[in-house]
Amino acid sequence: ATIAEECGFGNAERMRRSFQRLFDVSPHDYRARFRSPALM
Repeated sequence: ATIAEECGFGNAERMRRSFQRLFDVSPHDYRARFRSPALM
């Protein structure tokens, strides 16, 4: 199972849409904006 399924979203697309609605930014853009230099 994917993380999205394990968290109750059913699939990754549904999780992505919920994330974008909640934070007004896509998960991809969120990661790009807030990526820690230590993790690169």
